[in-house]
Amino acid sequence: MKNYTKNSSCPGFLILEAIIALALFSICIFSTIALSFGSRRMFEEARDKETLLDQAALSVADLSNFDPQFAHADYGNDADIATFSASTSSVLSTSASSSVFGSSSISFNILEPDTFSAYGKDTCPPTLSFSNNTYSSTSAALPISPSNSVTDLSVKDGFAYISTDSSSSTDPDLFIFDMNDAADPKFVSSLNTGPGLAALTVAGPYIFASNKGSIDQLQIIDIHDRSHPMIISQAKVPMDIASSTAPNGSAIFYDKGFVYLGTEKGDSPEFTVWNVADPAHPILAGRYEIGNKVEKIFVDGTRAYVAGTGANQLMIFDVSDPTDSVLLETLAPSGWQTQSGRTLDLFEGELILGRDTGGYNNTANPEFILYDASDMVSNVAITERSSFDEPGGIYGVISRSPVFLVLTHRTSGQFRSDDGLGTTSAAYSILGVPAAMSCDWGDIYVVSNNSSNDSPSIASIKDFHE
Repeated sequence: MKNYTKNSSCPGFLILEAIIALALFSICIFSTIALSFGSRRMFEEARDKETLLDQAALSVADLSNFDPQFAHADYGNDADIATFSASTSSVLSTSASSSVFGSSSISFNILEPDTFSAYGKDTCPPTLSFSNNTYSSTSAALPISPSNSVTDLSVKDGFAYISTDSSSSTDPDLFIFDMNDAADPKFVSSLNTGPGLAALTVAGPYIFASNKGSIDQLQIIDIHDRSHPMIISQAKVPMDIASSTAPNGSAIFYDKGFVYLGTEKGDSPEFTVWNVADPAHPILAGRYEIGNKVEKIFVDGTRAYVAGTGANQLMIFDVSDPTDSVLLETLAPSGWQTQSGRTLDLFEGELILGRDTGGYNNTANPEFILYDASDMVSNVAITERSSFDEPGGIYGVISRSPVFLVLTHRTSGQFRSDDGLGTTSAAYSILGVPAAMSCDWGDIYVVSNNSSNDSPSIASIKDFHE
């Protein structure tokens, strides 16, 4: 007969196993509920996002939400950013349609595309931090007659557009070069526009040029085919006195469907605004008598900054209505009797006025003046922040605080990277006399005129910190 011994611990194990089973069952139930709850929440949020995206699609499709100028002339620097922001609580009409988990919201920027960026979008980066031994340079001669003086330069997406003023009426005064190999610029095309060009700007598939002739001061050149540029329209600054001779063009700036044209002093308004929404048919939109030669124009938002000769060295206009420019402020820094405002640049509220020396350099009269223009949006007068003397004068400037790139006519270091007090972090000598400067994707280009026997040249200085 076998004997059996009863294990008294069995009931304890059964209870423990029951507890474990119950715990696992509870975890399973909780996980199932959580997953179900999460899935439903994801579904509800996705539904709400879909509703909001449908609303965003309607907003984007409605051209009235954008400046009509962009809708008709979306090129050059016209691309704009509009902000779309909405929540389901604002777009769903009934509470029954809203999620039980609360409203959803989205906010994003809608970038209106620049469909012709290859022709003229501003590609200069927001940061340029040149310093010693952090840049490379290349210089090359241009196939331009030594007697054909370079007046302006614009480099966009690797193509250089150069204006000139020749002593010969048969010479071309517009040149286009492919600068993808800065050491060996490839000639693309040239054009003889007539008397010569003082300045140009590139926007979209068009060049807007300020002509030095008395017949037409504004010329618009089609460059859809860079190999065959052609003038498609011309316009003359209206005369206040019919018998007067029209002044030569001297400066130009394009902004959002309007061209701001400057001329030399004459019996006509030296500052005019042209509607070029239809480039083939420019229309005079506004005019203002400056009383002196306009050397440079820069437009930012609703403000136009005009540098010139005489006491009106820096004039600031409200151009929120381009047909009715309103003078907000005139600045006459010390030395205006002999010096002229030659160049301007504005970036993030920092406005630079560059002046020539006026012949004999007076150290008390600065050539570089930095203004704080950030308050101009509220019509508050701009204030001078700093200045310094530049014995070579300043004929080109790029503002990228804390760095300011300046172009001078001193005997050495014509291209420099300075701070607002004139402390130099990098300097580069340019062959000949620098005429103009342009920024393209972190590369700085400088064109200069050389001796009577040497052709103009172009230098490329590459920033390694772009």
